[in-house]
Amino acid sequence: MGGHTAGQTARSPAVAALSRRVRAAQLLAQLAAAAQDAAAAEAALAALPALGAALLPGVQQLCQNPDPNLRWWAVRALSALQVPGAVPILIECLQDASEMVQAAALLGLGGYADARAAAAAGGVLAGGSSYLARQAGDALRHMGPAGEAELIAALRHAQQDTRVNAARALAFTDGQPAIAPLFAALDDDSAAVCYWVEQALERRGTGMVYFQP
Repeated sequence: MGGHTAGQTARSPAVAALSRRVRAAQLLAQLAAAAQDAAAAEAALAALPALGAALLPGVQQLCQNPDPNLRWWAVRALSALQVPGAVPILIECLQDASEMVQAAALLGLGGYADARAAAAAGGVLAGGSSYLARQAGDALRHMGPAGEAELIAALRHAQQDTRVNAARALAFTDGQPAIAPLFAALDDDSAAVCYWVEQALERRGTGMVYFQP
């Protein structure tokens, strides 16, 4: 009996590893079949975090599939995993040919208070389509200090739409380092920028201060 128990114990890590590989293959197959069974794909997304970074290679491969709908599911999977290794893959997905996939990647990056993620989203804020630029602003406002730093820098951008999206996003953050740049932005030529700047200052408890004698 003792030898049998010892053998079982010795095999347990290998059996557990095999079980995880089988489970990972099942979840990836569910994602790959999302077009046929969206409910199963959603269930796979919910189960992904339990397996963590081990799924990254398989999900990254799905990100290269010719079908943009499947790539969208793969990007959602990267977001669900919430592991640092997903960040560079999500950044790569910002170059996807599908705007739908790019938007999903921005949403995923918003879950990481990461300087690399913030810089990538900042690039879209300044150079993406109007839709993606707004999505980038929304992502940056969820990234903490790194995201807010990108938004502050964008208040000085030459493009008005970029400044509007930056000011709008700052109206939903609380960082005190933004106060001085926001006051400076009250001189912006754009009424939309000034509106959102005022909202951002009020959120920080400094609204109307500039009217005091």
